[in-house]
Amino acid sequence: MATMLAPAPRIELAWLDFNGSGSADGSERLSRDSFTRMKARSAVFVAAVLASVLFAFSTVSAEPKQPSALALPKGSPTAPPVAPATPQSNDPCDRDSDGVRALSCGGSDCDDHDRFTYPGNPELCAGTLPDGRSAADHDEDCNPCTVAGLSPDGDDDHDGFVAGRCRNHVRSPGAPIGCDLRNVGYDATSGWVLAKDCDDTNMAVVPNAQICADAHNVRICSSMVAGSFVLASCPAGTTCLAQPNSLGVCGH
Repeated sequence: MATMLAPAPRIELAWLDFNGSGSADGSERLSRDSFTRMKARSAVFVAAVLASVLFAFSTVSAEPKQPSALALPKGSPTAPPVAPATPQSNDPCDRDSDGVRALSCGGSDCDDHDRFTYPGNPELCAGTLPDGRSAADHDEDCNPCTVAGLSPDGDDDHDGFVAGRCRNHVRSPGAPIGCDLRNVGYDATSGWVLAKDCDDTNMAVVPNAQICADAHNVRICSSMVAGSFVLASCPAGTTCLAQPNSLGVCGH
């Protein structure tokens, strides 16, 4: 008895017209099942690539942005260091190239490593030097006694006294000679010459002026400790009475 064989399953072919011929060439035929599997694998591969890209992007975006050190306010503890004052030249008698010979060569430049310090250079208190350093504690003219320029430099309240923030460091040992002791004082402990105005926002506060610290004490703008207040007590039985100009008087 003859056995009837089941007809072979029909395999439908799909083709992709890669070469634009309009007909299915041998190299372009593939089974529909293979084509379906290929599409599925391609979809999985594309999804995996997209997931990797999205993960990498989200990781980068989530990282906290660190503030630039250069954007920090001037004077911040983490502010970047100020650049050296002057590139040094090869001239042993004018290392800072300011045109003034060094003391060691018989000249008058008291600091041959700083091009913004030499005799005759205008003294400043307010503002900054061309290299960004503060002018308030920089000796521009090689004279420690001159702590500010012409008025109103260093005298914001126009009371005739330069602010205590204006100062110069004395390079040689001992007190400098020729300072105007009405306007500046010398602190032997620190080696600084400092101006004497304790409060450059109030023209009533000048050396020896006093303001109330509390009911029984006053703060005196010292003429000896330049630019600083010292605490003193009112006489017994008196209290400190604040005045309209913000000064204080001990009385009844």
